[in-house]
Amino acid sequence: MMDYCLLDSKLKHLIQVCKETKNYKKIAVTGFILISNLLDEIGIKLGIRPHNKLKEEKIFEYMRIINDVFETNLQVKIFSVELLDTIKKCELLFLRSRGDVPFEYLKEILNAYYELRKLEVPNLHEQLKEGNIIETPNLFSFLSPRTKKDSKDPNKLKPLILHKIKQKEISLRETLNYKFNPQLLETAIYLKKVRKGIEENDHRKIVYQGSLKNNINYQQSLEQILGYFTLGAFLFAFLFGFAITIETMLYPLTINTQGIYLLILFGTAALLFIVYWHYFRPV
Repeated sequence: MMDYCLLDSKLKHLIQVCKETKNYKKIAVTGFILISNLLDEIGIKLGIRPHNKLKEEKIFEYMRIINDVFETNLQVKIFSVELLDTIKKCELLFLRSRGDVPFEYLKEILNAYYELRKLEVPNLHEQLKEGNIIETPNLFSFLSPRTKKDSKDPNKLKPLILHKIKQKEISLRETLNYKFNPQLLETAIYLKKVRKGIEENDHRKIVYQGSLKNNINYQQSLEQILGYFTLGAFLFAFLFGFAITIETMLYPLTINTQGIYLLILFGTAALLFIVYWHYFRPV
């Protein structure tokens, strides 16, 4: 584990030196390295692959991926919009200026790092205790004596229990989006599993085993898939049009028959590019 106390003293010393020399690049580089490493720890705990530095994946893009996974599954953001926007703004300026950022931005970078450091996330890889069983009729203490008498028929209780679970999920979602809490995130994932188990299973008991990670869908969101599809269709139309252009240059007599195809292909490519640029590009 990183010794944060020692790290803080080193950062303070580095800031003091950089203030004297007016060279803030070292602080900016150090800040983004610390943020990247911290996000790797967070992502791995949440069951997500590490930040892809080899493919020059931006830090804020990786944060979006984490947010996207949990918004898709639980409608919960791990990182606040304000924090993500701050890191995006600072990172884009850092990349454009090759590390030469104003001192005001350095304060934002370091503040973002310490804000991330406060964020506690559960380790979704940990195994739950074996034999953790929930009996649906006794799931909630709100059940009245009369309702309990009818508990021999699970179908009578099912709508009521599902309604209560959904109410609890909404409450957890609102709380988590207001202030993140690792225990509440575990509870939200747990309730999602219970709800799905009740919806798909008519038995009185739901056996819940394994890790919380198994109950999260890590596939890309529909928006990302549509973005890649749009980009792929643009490239296909453009390259096909380019190939026909080369053919007409080699055989000018074909221009009369190929002209309409060129118009359609390049027109489609332009339209697809505009759609991708405005709706799907990773900025």
